[in-house]
Amino acid sequence: MRRLVLTGFLVAGLTSSGAVQAQEAAKGSAEPKFMTTYDMRQQAGRELEAAEAELEKVLSKLRSLLYEEAQKKKLQSSQDAWLNYRKLNADFEAFFWEGGTGKPQIHLRAITLMTKSRTAELQRIIDENFGH
Repeated sequence: MRRLVLTGFLVAGLTSSGAVQAQEAAKGSAEPKFMTTYDMRQQAGRELEAAEAELEKVLSKLRSLLYEEAQKKKLQSSQDAWLNYRKLNADFEAFFWEGGTGKPQIHLRAITLMTKSRTAELQRIIDENFGH
């Protein structure tokens, strides 16, 4: 039962997300443009690339602010552990879609959301400790 409810929510989320993207893409067009699964995967990939670029920017800034080697090592250890967790957690979320065409989008979406969250977390650390 839980799986069905979870699947229903995820399908609704993907459907509405895809519909919104299709509507946005079609603005100004007389004909509605519907996104294919391929289009949605491509869009999810672009969103992940942007999120990872922002994370790297914040990480670089934080690294440049750290002055002790021990701090830099702690940050690197933390980031390595987080990357492993991000992968495992996204794998778990996508597991419920095993064999389905939505699995890649679920996986990419989980990674993207976690990446944005990590970026905000590191930015908060910068703000609180360095006032930037």
